Amino acid sequence: MTTDLTSRVRDGDLDAYGHLFATHHADATRVARRYAGAQIDTDELVATAFDNTLTALLHGHGPGDTTFLPYLRVAMRRAAAQSLLRARH
Repeated sequence: MTTDLTSRVRDGDLDAYGHLFATHHADATRVARRYAGAQIDTDELVATAFDNTLTALLHGHGPGDTTFLPYLRVAMRRAAAQSLLRARH
């Protein structure tokens, strides 16, 4: 099912992305809490990861098949690292 949704998003179907968001938001929030710490807002981290994943899909990249959630987790880890680097400077 996720495979069909990611393909639909690549074709510009934002409703399909809304379904992916609804399906994975709670898990993404739990994971983000591990990465966030005191300096990073959890909601911002989740939003950034979902936004970056959507952008990748709309450009024909990003997760495929059943790899949406692992891809999103990596996107959150990267967003957390970037946020910490910005906070240090």
